[in-house]
Amino acid sequence: GMKLHQQACKAIMKHQLALMTVICKFNSYCKHLENIFNLSWGVPLPVPLPTKLANLCKDQTLMQDIWIT
Repeated sequence: GMKLHQQACKAIMKHQLALMTVICKFNSYCKHLENIFNLSWGVPLPVPLPTKLANLCKDQTLMQDIWIT
């Protein structure tokens, strides 16, 4: 239990910069889609992710299956 948690925290801290870069890019895509969104498309609009890692772990939208390319 505790050792695995410590390893996970260490890995997150090691990759924090890359993770935050990807989250910011995803959030910018969300803002762009919000500007061009049309209800007639019939697809859900993705929600921006929190930029604080503690809040990200608790965020249920992280597990939603929405693809943006």
